[in-house]
Amino acid sequence: MESSAGYRDSAPPAPPPHRDAVLAELERILASPAFRGTKRSQEFLRYVVVNSLEGRTDCLKERSIGIEVFGRAPDYATGDDSIVRVKASEVRKRLAQFYRDAGEDTVVQIDLPAGSYAPEFRFRDVPAEAPPPVPRRSLQKWLLVSAAVAALGGAAAWQVSREVPAIDAFWNPMFQSGKPVLLCVANPPVYRLQASSRDALDAGAVSVPARELARDTEHYVGFGDALALANFTFFLARAGKPAQSRIGSDISFADLRGSPAVLIGAFTNQWTMEMTSQLRFAFERLTSGVVIRDRLTSQVWSTQASRDYAVVTRMFESPSGNVMVAAAGLSHYGTQMAGEFLVNRERMEQAMAAAPPDWRKRNLQLVLEADVIGRTPGPPRLVASYFW
Repeated sequence: MESSAGYRDSAPPAPPPHRDAVLAELERILASPAFRGTKRSQEFLRYVVVNSLEGRTDCLKERSIGIEVFGRAPDYATGDDSIVRVKASEVRKRLAQFYRDAGEDTVVQIDLPAGSYAPEFRFRDVPAEAPPPVPRRSLQKWLLVSAAVAALGGAAAWQVSREVPAIDAFWNPMFQSGKPVLLCVANPPVYRLQASSRDALDAGAVSVPARELARDTEHYVGFGDALALANFTFFLARAGKPAQSRIGSDISFADLRGSPAVLIGAFTNQWTMEMTSQLRFAFERLTSGVVIRDRLTSQVWSTQASRDYAVVTRMFESPSGNVMVAAAGLSHYGTQMAGEFLVNRERMEQAMAAAPPDWRKRNLQLVLEADVIGRTPGPPRLVASYFW
């Protein structure tokens, strides 16, 4: 069952076996600087952890949390009151901060996955049984070798278990901002005839002067751009992150300085062009058409009848001084593909599998390609990447 914002009102299939370790970790978290000064975040986390350990699945629904933790009336409208979703998003940020500061000095990690109110408990691997006996003369050598192997294997396994999914790691810098996200969508050049010219055409005229054409900058958005905007809006709403949508021509640089931003579209979005023009993968207009150029190698990717390309960009500190994400295609098909990619857990996990280990802390650009069948782009493929 899903709540009004798309959250899963579900719990783990069974309580974890190491209850005492989880409770000890909970108290350590609540006493940390990340949680010490926020009573509501403490109450929220304690409520969901304890009820999860007790197997009380009904208590992990949005309405139940709103009533028990935030004192809402039993019949309150969860669709109109987002307190639980917003607080869940804040708790996720504080947990990320806690484990970023704590390092690996813990035997269990408590996570609150995006889209759920049921916490997950990840335990550090412990050998199940003692190693078999070995001859006495080889004991010292065996102990040294096995200890080294166990230490390396355990550290690797623990590191993997601690890593958040690629989609969460990509978006966390945006979620950690205390300001609403500005969704900046492109507006393509659309021209309309003046009323007198429409009358002339209706009367049989075969042409009208160019001066009779006026650009409409307020009423149109490309179809693929609109789908990308819808995907981002729904994704941010599920994560409890406030957002506002604006057309690029209606946004000033001062607006971008005031909020983290997602820029949608390329050539028809002035801010995408300005913010990414000096990056490695940049959009260019040529006499032969539009391309994405690798400014380091001069390689270019150009749109084709059955294929389109897009660039995904994330900068921790963009020219505006805020976190910025750009999803921009050579055409609106590419923008649609980039928008779908950035909210798809599996696609992002595949794309980031070969990324540098520290990519989560670095700026990045990804070049994606997809076949376009009919009027729909297919699954994206990663063709180039850059991290800095």
